[in-house]
Amino acid sequence: MTAYSMRLCVTGLVIFLLTLVVYFPADRASHFLSAYIPETVIWQKLDGTLFAPTFHNTTLLITDGRRLQLDRIHLHLFKMPLFAGQIKFQFDVEVGDGQIHGTAIFNKSSWQIPKLEGDIALVSLTNIAPEMVIAGVGGRAIFKGSRIAGDLQGRSVTGQLDLMIESLQLGMLNSEKPVGSYMLVLQGTEDKGIHGTLNTKPAEAQLSVQGQLALDLNLHDIHFEGRAGATGSATDAVRSLLPLLGNMESDQANIVWHTRL
Repeated sequence: MTAYSMRLCVTGLVIFLLTLVVYFPADRASHFLSAYIPETVIWQKLDGTLFAPTFHNTTLLITDGRRLQLDRIHLHLFKMPLFAGQIKFQFDVEVGDGQIHGTAIFNKSSWQIPKLEGDIALVSLTNIAPEMVIAGVGGRAIFKGSRIAGDLQGRSVTGQLDLMIESLQLGMLNSEKPVGSYMLVLQGTEDKGIHGTLNTKPAEAQLSVQGQLALDLNLHDIHFEGRAGATGSATDAVRSLLPLLGNMESDQANIVWHTRL
């Protein structure tokens, strides 16, 4: 066998092995994949290939029995960053009639989400916050993130997330008319945790809410302070909601809310 023939055979063998790895069925590699996926992620079915797996009926376990149910997660892994010790992939997530899209990068000590956007129904989040069922929460969450990053220990997060709560409805008010639409802008800094500003789209609101949110990642603590008031178009049911939100001062409710993750 000539040297040229030898090089040709080796090249063909390498291409064959690479093709085998790239198109290796994901379900047969589930044991390998599970080693890199937290135990809090549980899926019912896995198909696709090793570099383009699709997870069906996935549950993300959070805390205290709270969970997020995802109908479908499709990942597309980039191959070249693996040689630099990085895991980079695009993700497409289906939640009910909503979708989430983005790109993520992981290395030994940190993660990045350079691109994130989504549009999901609030009713899809009721397993995270069962209180939403009691209130009969409806509407949509539309969000877009930019340059979000953090460390794998969860001690710091940087970047910005713009979250629009569109046409928020509260079934407890026995009204199909939305109480309003709201914008929450979250910003993370390495030394100051995550802070957010909540504002109301006044043209559509029955209930006007403004305030400041702070999230301490080390203490797993969320604190919100703000004010709420009824607009001129508010129904009596919305006005009766104000004393439940906080201590009344004139026609405004002073909101102080605190919880732990």
